[in-house]
Amino acid sequence: MRYLLIAEKPSLMRTIQDVYKKHKSEIGYDCDFLAQAGHIMRLKQPKELNSKYGKWTRENYPMDLTYCYRVIEGKEELYKKIKTAIELGKYDRIIHAGDPDQEGELLVRLPLMHMKNTLPIDRFWSNDLTEGAVLYALTHLKDDKEFDGYYQAALLRQHMDYQYGMNLTGVMTLAMGPVIKIGRVKAPIIHIIAAREKEIEDFEPHSDYVHEANVKGFRFLGETKYTTDAEAKKTLPSRFAITSVTDKETKRKAGKLYKLSTLQAAASSLYGFSGSKTLSICQSLYEKKYTSYPRTDCEYLASHTDAEGILRNLGDRINLSKYPLRKIGDVKKDGSYFNDKAIGSEGHTALIPTGEIPRGLSGDEEKIFDLILRKFASIFGMPKTVRTVKADGVSESREKYSMTAEEVLDPGFELILNPDYKGSVCPKEHLTKGICDSKDVTFATHEIKAKCPNRYTDGTLISALDHPVNLSKKLDENADETSDYKIGTPATRSNIIDDCIKTGYFRRDRGKFVCEPLAMTLMKQLGWVKIFDIQTTAKWEHDLSRVRNNEETPKSVEKTMMDTLDETIDEVLHADIKKIASGYPGGKRTPIGKCPLCGGDVYEYTKSFGCSNWKSKGCPFTLWKRSFMDYSITKTDAKKLIEGKTIKKVVTSKKGNHWEQELFYNKDTNKVEFYGYKK
Repeated sequence: MRYLLIAEKPSLMRTIQDVYKKHKSEIGYDCDFLAQAGHIMRLKQPKELNSKYGKWTRENYPMDLTYCYRVIEGKEELYKKIKTAIELGKYDRIIHAGDPDQEGELLVRLPLMHMKNTLPIDRFWSNDLTEGAVLYALTHLKDDKEFDGYYQAALLRQHMDYQYGMNLTGVMTLAMGPVIKIGRVKAPIIHIIAAREKEIEDFEPHSDYVHEANVKGFRFLGETKYTTDAEAKKTLPSRFAITSVTDKETKRKAGKLYKLSTLQAAASSLYGFSGSKTLSICQSLYEKKYTSYPRTDCEYLASHTDAEGILRNLGDRINLSKYPLRKIGDVKKDGSYFNDKAIGSEGHTALIPTGEIPRGLSGDEEKIFDLILRKFASIFGMPKTVRTVKADGVSESREKYSMTAEEVLDPGFELILNPDYKGSVCPKEHLTKGICDSKDVTFATHEIKAKCPNRYTDGTLISALDHPVNLSKKLDENADETSDYKIGTPATRSNIIDDCIKTGYFRRDRGKFVCEPLAMTLMKQLGWVKIFDIQTTAKWEHDLSRVRNNEETPKSVEKTMMDTLDETIDEVLHADIKKIASGYPGGKRTPIGKCPLCGGDVYEYTKSFGCSNWKSKGCPFTLWKRSFMDYSITKTDAKKLIEGKTIKKVVTSKKGNHWEQELFYNKDTNKVEFYGYKK
């Protein structure tokens, strides 16, 4: 068998080639090597598809965009070299050696599709570039069809980013005046930063005052809040009783291993590194074979990971012998750290050292490598022992009080993470239930100052994007269902944040993001459209991950996203920006038409279009946005239906058959029905 290996970049090709030459006799097949230089294909710009798209005019939207690819300027010779090699007829199979993620899958597979390659494709997939890992990947090639989900998800993401970016940049610019460069993931990031800026602008410093009861050094705080200290002092209690006490010791294991987003958050907090800087350093460490693949969203290790070898090779760098450790076999049985199923789903391991001894690292590389190594070693450290005291109390006026205090009795793994770690302390006394002796309790007032919201840093913003539940009441109300929702991917977030800065939406000021007037104006005037909604974007990201895992079809997800895009374009083009009510984040809602049943105003709601008189007069008029026959009704559709016009939609039967159907709204049944169909 004769193979042609195509790597996504020259450095990766050279690494694989060196291992191949050294172990050719073990590998058992002949192989030639070529490399791309990152992406060599791009989607054609709208004006390349149709000259009319060279100007932003209202009539051009929504654009009729097809997904036509061309070779990136300056990479024609590279494309031709690969295509010529494939067409020579001397190879039996191709080895796809893109980076081990969905972007890497797209990056190499897309040119092969464009070249109309007919050779079977095998996949080189390795989470680190050490000699042993590369050799294993070369001798355990996978069928590239196993990664169809990765390819489809990456292709769909690229197509939707293209559609949203090209269409909404134009329509929002037409609506507002200044150029509004917008994108599917950029929009909610702008929303998050602008919303925080508004919170800071609206913040009014103030203090609340509560009663405080000190019992044997433990501070209980009362539940009643007073606006002034003098008011609180007037009702200070004189007697106090403890109604419940728990005083116990617990063992706490080390936290999960690093994925890219949590490492970026740590590097931002400790060193002030931007997300893109941390990613760049991680990429360098990966290519030097010192750490595993950086663009990972996984926090687990594979059961075959040579943990003992890694600790043996690198333990001296952090004086690991100073600390007692758990048995490696016991840790490997712990599903908190080792989970083959999770890795199978994600395609990567957590970010860990490979065991190679690093040499010649820069100061910043040393910092990041040290973080990764210590986090890895910490899972083998002993648990931290913590004493936690919780108690409730009550005064003679029946005001309730509560208290929680913690003391670190044994720092355990914390010293591996930070040799200077100092744990919290609490009084050595023990509390008991019952009425407190007057000599054991003192009363005072306690001031609670309202805290102005903090501006986001790279770390806190990336953490928020990685876990947006706390950013949206809609998500928070369904926390169990939406706990895995995210905005953006580990590979793209930091670059999108940097692009928002270049575009002028916000700036970095001493490591914190400060919103610029452009973003505030944008959110005030157009912040009500769905693309800025956190839940909408997080749901899309969830759906794209389901495509990657072959749990959802690309067609169904694309349809949902395109329906929202069409609806958004329609809303923006018909918005009268000058008349939008002042305030934030959006303007006054305007009706889309008159109710065909009672003449009231019809408004758009989350899942339907309904009459404003439904509450006061019981009007039943409703048009549901999603039909059981798998089609969506947009705002444009709803306007036509309530005006007595028909619309055409592709419908799906229970048996899965599809056809285009003309539909109308039937006032007699209050339903959307087939036009011309008689029962």
